[in-house]
Amino acid sequence: MYFEHEDSIYVDDCDDNSIQIHGCTPDNMVQLMRNLVCSSDSSIRLNTIKPHSVKMLRDLNEKLIAMFSTYDGKSTMKGE
Repeated sequence: MYFEHEDSIYVDDCDDNSIQIHGCTPDNMVQLMRNLVCSSDSSIRLNTIKPHSVKMLRDLNEKLIAMFSTYDGKSTMKGE
């Protein structure tokens, strides 16, 4: 999970072990997602991941499309 108000990532495993990583800004999270999904050696293949993970990728895709449709063409958008 990511908590923006703490700039923190919480990672849990199936045995209730967890680690907390502090100092992760939204920009860091964007870079993490990009590196995970867009790298030339990405191991994400839709036919090899669980259906729940495919659903989460679809959710991400829909949200990104909505975000860009809101900001495209506006002079306030950064990164162009």
